[in-house]
Amino acid sequence: MSIQELQDYLKEEGIEVYEFVENNKASESYVKTRFIHNDKFSWDTYVPYVDRRAGRNITNERELAEYLKSIKNYFTPQAMEEWKKKEIEPNIQIAEEPIY
Repeated sequence: MSIQELQDYLKEEGIEVYEFVENNKASESYVKTRFIHNDKFSWDTYVPYVDRRAGRNITNERELAEYLKSIKNYFTPQAMEEWKKKEIEPNIQIAEEPIY
């Protein structure tokens, strides 16, 4: 796949893509992505587009562009705050005594 062709499909969508990343051991492929919203909030992440465990196997730029457009609303300020509260904050452990 081509980053340039993918960028062409995403013009004026508030989605920027930068590079493809392969994890050959896990048979997974990702695209480094920035989701940008009208309020100027943005979120950078790696989006899996080949993931055998999830049954995802996107093989062309047009299909990947449509997929990225379909998940953009999962990366709003509100959605990310909810995600952090659910996934990050419960896993933060605060030491009761200083760690030296």
